[in-house]
Amino acid sequence: MDIVNEEWDKSNFSEALERKFLFIVFQYDNNDVLRFKKAMFWNMPYEDREEARRVWEFTKKQIIDGNADKLPGMKDSYVAHVRPHGQNSKDTTPTPDGRMLVKKCFWLNRNYIAEKINENDL
Repeated sequence: MDIVNEEWDKSNFSEALERKFLFIVFQYDNNDVLRFKKAMFWNMPYEDREEARRVWEFTKKQIIDGNADKLPGMKDSYVAHVRPHGQNSKDTTPTPDGRMLVKKCFWLNRNYIAEKINENDL
């Protein structure tokens, strides 16, 4: 319900994406031993924040229009998607139209993050 009263620039998602991320990367070596590979700070590029904004705006519209059960998935954007965030199927929240749905949140796509980490390979 919070998203319907938010504007992008003041939204929780936008504020999270404006922050600097710290990635700690581990990788299995040839002997199948998990080893530290690198640590890196990263800021999301402007163009990608704009794509995340598009996902956020579409999500907000879907919720307002009564389609809170039809939110963007990983195939809908190369940057971000919406997925369940509740502890279980009983961890729900009301929608503006009075239905109860499992809590959801924004996630950055796994392939997107992997691409950004690999671009900054040491």
